[in-house]
Amino acid sequence: TLDEALRGSKAPPHMLKDLVILSIPHWGYDGKSHIGQLVVYVKAAREVKDIFTFLYKKKFPIFQMKPMVIFDWDDDASMAANNSSAFNWRPIAGTRNLSLHSFGIAIDINPLNNPYVSKAGKVSPPGAVYDTSHQGAIVEDGVVVQVFERRKWEWGHRFPHCTDTHHFQKLSLLRAA
Repeated sequence: TLDEALRGSKAPPHMLKDLVILSIPHWGYDGKSHIGQLVVYVKAAREVKDIFTFLYKKKFPIFQMKPMVIFDWDDDASMAANNSSAFNWRPIAGTRNLSLHSFGIAIDINPLNNPYVSKAGKVSPPGAVYDTSHQGAIVEDGVVVQVFERRKWEWGHRFPHCTDTHHFQKLSLLRAA
């Protein structure tokens, strides 16, 4: 349930009322169909569901998709487990500014295969390698980038300040609130 998925979040209660939990079918690295869960902003829900329905039809593999409560709200632990996720009340790494994950309008997919790399070369999660031949890699001309960008989501691989290959966000959803 949504209540279980939000248990222990440090988000203010008024922020939590705008979130929903989605059950998302996806293909695992084992080649089997699975059901994962993403917690997203209510105004993003239909679009997110459509995006992941498209990825499911294209059989794009996702290692796992569990709410952040499973990882005790620890982004590093979630990434190290190659977990795809959305809502997590937290700052942007290395800053005091809230991440768009805090509003449920950012999604990370297969972070162990699509790492974040800072301008200084710090890789997160540690030890992750971006190998475009891997089954869960997000690549420039691939279905993941195509479906997100077609709906005007930004791909973190294109950020000028870092390379965040697993990350997609759509700030305009929040502005439209």
